[in-house]
Amino acid sequence: MQRPDWWASRAQQHYCTDCRHKPLRITCDWCGKEKRIPPSAKKEHNFCNRKCCRAWQGANGIVGAPFAQVTLTCPVCGIGFSRQRNAVDRSNVSYCAKECFYEAHKSNMSGPKNPAWRGGYEPYYGPNWKRQARRTRARDGHRCQRCDIDEANLSKKLAVHHVIPIRTFERDFRRANALRNLVSLCPPCHKFLEWHEDQMTEFLASWQTKSAS
Repeated sequence: MQRPDWWASRAQQHYCTDCRHKPLRITCDWCGKEKRIPPSAKKEHNFCNRKCCRAWQGANGIVGAPFAQVTLTCPVCGIGFSRQRNAVDRSNVSYCAKECFYEAHKSNMSGPKNPAWRGGYEPYYGPNWKRQARRTRARDGHRCQRCDIDEANLSKKLAVHHVIPIRTFERDFRRANALRNLVSLCPPCHKFLEWHEDQMTEFLASWQTKSAS
């Protein structure tokens, strides 16, 4: 069998035309099962599937093998489990199941630990809240102070926003719900301004200047 030099440098094994297509019978190095493969697919270590390859790599401590299995301990439930090395390298912490991941996520991303934390929500606005909210809407002519839509076109009541967050008043509802600290906004504008602090600051400055004149 004659092959040019460049061909010989590319291939590790060489077969003649008759043998090239004859399948070989190999034995899996991990589970011992037999498998038929093309001659060109034969390697130093042969496996019947990728799962056996990964298990063998993990058992033999092949550090550089991306699919090798490594043994870990779940930080939530403490149960031992195995994971592919490449999956472990991609994340700082690994969990045995989605339920443990969700439990850890709730703990690690709640309250001040969450990057979107803005000081918490005070569900109780005080005994005078409903009365003050009605007075605020009436003062503003039942119109959004940002986009000027009225409640008739909105088909719902306007939201009433605290200029200075209510949590800063430490449950002093008389000062927190003072009319000068309340402004009427439609739900879309209210939501937008809540999540865009620069726009909220600009709007409040404009509104306070307008109210003072």
